[in-house]
Amino acid sequence: MQKSKTVRACLLVAIIIMASGAAILYYVFEPTSYFQRKTHPVLAMPQSPLQSTVPGTQIVEPVHPAVAAVPSIRSKQRIDPPFPESPAASNAFHVLIMGMDARSSEYSRTDLIMVARIEPELKKITVLSIPRDTRVELEGVGYTKINHAYVAGQLKDGPEAGIQASIQAVSTFLKIPIHYHVQLDFQGFEQIIDELGGVQLELEEEVWLTQSIKGRPPLMLAKGKQTLSGELALDFVRERYSRPNGEFDRQQAQMEVIRSLSEKVTQAEYLVQLPGLITRVKEEMLVTNLENADLLSLAWLFKNLKGDQMEYIQLPGKNMRAVDPLMGKELDYWQPDESQLLELLQNNFH
Repeated sequence: MQKSKTVRACLLVAIIIMASGAAILYYVFEPTSYFQRKTHPVLAMPQSPLQSTVPGTQIVEPVHPAVAAVPSIRSKQRIDPPFPESPAASNAFHVLIMGMDARSSEYSRTDLIMVARIEPELKKITVLSIPRDTRVELEGVGYTKINHAYVAGQLKDGPEAGIQASIQAVSTFLKIPIHYHVQLDFQGFEQIIDELGGVQLELEEEVWLTQSIKGRPPLMLAKGKQTLSGELALDFVRERYSRPNGEFDRQQAQMEVIRSLSEKVTQAEYLVQLPGLITRVKEEMLVTNLENADLLSLAWLFKNLKGDQMEYIQLPGKNMRAVDPLMGKELDYWQPDESQLLELLQNNFH
């Protein structure tokens, strides 16, 4: 009898401890309360480029000398965002997400560019996809591809300068502050996905994987629920040639994988492993100024989002060709539609 009472008492204590721990975790990492207590850094504010070359001016030197010859313009005019923040979004913040394409024979380029506006109080995330060929005005350069910002900065002062140049280019282009950056290496997540037992996706249409990084023959993923290994997930986020909307479909696929992983690692069975997983992820597949606690809270936010609480938007515009001042030749560009972009920003990023 006494032993039974002791067992019940121990169980009660264990339940109380677990409940207290859950309550503490909820208070610490629940996104609304967590980000209310946090002051966001500001990595970049929109600035006037004050270009040194006129649009379309041809520079005939190859890329490396051209970048080295770009003058350093220190006098920049800061410009305010065109719309005031709404009171409900007062703690909203912007995260620049970049995926890198680095090969042994060339300098790194931003292969993926997205900006996420995160509004914890509204439990809403808006993601804007920016094609890497988007034509923008860069300081001291003129009109060029937005992913040239990284290589220009990297060639002058190294990888960190490349990151900062990309952050500033996106901030100025969209006329919004950038608070955080995430630089992804999707090849680094293959092993982590395998250790988690794969990533679950719901495909709205069949997808052909034609660009296997390991040389596998083309493979068709059927419409419906799929569990992808690390290798197939990597091929899925790299595929654009077989997709109807090319680059836009690829970027949306990358967001789907990130969201699915966030949902998986916040399941009860992985909660104990989560701090270690985040540490490994930061070591193997991303560079970021987000702290571990920030990533835990964001994973929680991702997990609980309903369908209409996460919106994915493509940058409006059209294809065009023009002479690039860095490459000294005519290139294909994505030319943004200024009026549609202004409306998009007003409705979704302010």
